[in-house]
Amino acid sequence: MDGLPPLTHAQVEHMRQLEPCIQQASERYRINTEIFRAVVLTEYTKPGQVVTNKNGSVDMSVAGINSIHLPELKKFNIDKDLLVNNTCVNLMVGAWILAQRMAEVDINDPKQLWRAIGAYNSKTPKWNLIYQKLVWNNIQRLRTYYPQLNYTFKEMKVASN
Repeated sequence: MDGLPPLTHAQVEHMRQLEPCIQQASERYRINTEIFRAVVLTEYTKPGQVVTNKNGSVDMSVAGINSIHLPELKKFNIDKDLLVNNTCVNLMVGAWILAQRMAEVDINDPKQLWRAIGAYNSKTPKWNLIYQKLVWNNIQRLRTYYPQLNYTFKEMKVASN
């Protein structure tokens, strides 16, 4: 793992509990499960947890859904309470957001794909790149617990229609 710390017991248990909803959300929105799993680990927010950011926005529950999305989610009858208290809805929304970011780029171009992954967190180049690296590192860490995922990035495909 090139010097990356292994997952803690708490992280492993956290991901195990979320796995059924991660799988379901990935399939529903046709995104690569490995990438989404790593995004969720990168967010590493507990069910029901709300984190206040320096800019006054909040990140909600396991997929770290930012409150900036609430106006759009209201159209689908999804509010803060539902995002905070329903883990699977939170993960579905996270997968939906990631799928939207990926739909904006040519996912067959690795640079564009990774910018889309970084855009889950921020479109600002500095923060986007930091997030890309965090997700990539978490993919490597997760492969320890999901050995079937031991393949190269070039072999990793994002599901499409």
